[in-house]
Amino acid sequence: MQPEGEAWAGVAVAALPTVTEVSRASLLAGRIVTGGQAQERAAFQNFSGFAPWARRSAPVLFHKADLLGDDGLAAGVREATARADQRVVGVVYNAIDDQLGGADQLHLRWTLDDLRLLPALLYEARAAGRVVVLTADHGHVLELGTELRAGSGADRWRIPDGQLGPGEIRIEGRRVLTPSGEQAITAAWSERIRYAAKKNGYHGGVSPSEALVPLRVLVPSGVTMPGWQNAISHRPPWWFERLPPVPPPGAPTPTMRPPRAGADAPQPSLFPPDVMAPPEGRPDIVDALLASSVYQAQKKLAARVAPEDAQMRTLLLALRERGGKLSIAAAAQRLGLPAFRMSGFLSAARRVLNVDRSEVLRVDEASATIELNEALLAMQFQLGRP
Repeated sequence: MQPEGEAWAGVAVAALPTVTEVSRASLLAGRIVTGGQAQERAAFQNFSGFAPWARRSAPVLFHKADLLGDDGLAAGVREATARADQRVVGVVYNAIDDQLGGADQLHLRWTLDDLRLLPALLYEARAAGRVVVLTADHGHVLELGTELRAGSGADRWRIPDGQLGPGEIRIEGRRVLTPSGEQAITAAWSERIRYAAKKNGYHGGVSPSEALVPLRVLVPSGVTMPGWQNAISHRPPWWFERLPPVPPPGAPTPTMRPPRAGADAPQPSLFPPDVMAPPEGRPDIVDALLASSVYQAQKKLAARVAPEDAQMRTLLLALRERGGKLSIAAAAQRLGLPAFRMSGFLSAARRVLNVDRSEVLRVDEASATIELNEALLAMQFQLGRP
């Protein structure tokens, strides 16, 4: 979910330096502080922002040692999540941080299968009809050929000494608090720097990977919140590009034939210009489609499920921009629809466009892509040549 009518990046900024004693303590206290688990638990239970939901039962916070029971998720966590009067439940899941200093022969992908208690926790939250706020205290960078520099013993930050090396920055102010109480640090912004022993990964610096954390608000299906709406994922266009297949090892490298004599002259086009672009005065095929009598008849047949003209225009223009093929995720972003609504929308669009069951609009579930047959579209809706 996201707030109605507001920009929603879905990220938050960690307290600095990005270490557990500072970032996690500050996250759970709602203010910039330092401390361990005891301080975190007390600050979480006494946070004034929880007061409207804590009249009958104080907020409860579970740390790593509290989560694992004999048969998976601990009974205490299940009971607290299921209780209707226990309005605020906090859970600290520390698996990734632990792995950074763990065995260097393990490389996990961090799927739900790897985070084995998380699916059980989400199941309990869904069964109880709870809103889940998913975030982190900080991020991390991985060990990929880092350079060791002299520092104060922390992974990615040090006490300022008046000197800055390449990839470092001095930061001070009210969002900075070191475990010893200073409000200024020298921190690495480059992911290639560390000040401590080599590990799987590090945190404490100010690279985007460490300082920006996810912030997601999740609700079970059918649960609504006043002032909130379904969130739309936003990705840059290149996010949806498919990389060309990598040739297998030992495969011959394709070579270009040398040009023949006289080959500098431009090659004639396979299609005449009037096929590639509508002649002057001729309407675009999308405009012609929406105005056609066949399309209007198809909309009447589909009745209430027919997509709005503006949505259909957006979909068709996006498909034409991408050569007639587009991922479902990219289409959802262009349409401003949450991913879970795309199945119903595409079903309705196909009902309108696929005249007499022709595959004008095709959805390939295996590759999660949408394909538009523009020539068939022009023929079925009597639009002339596309």
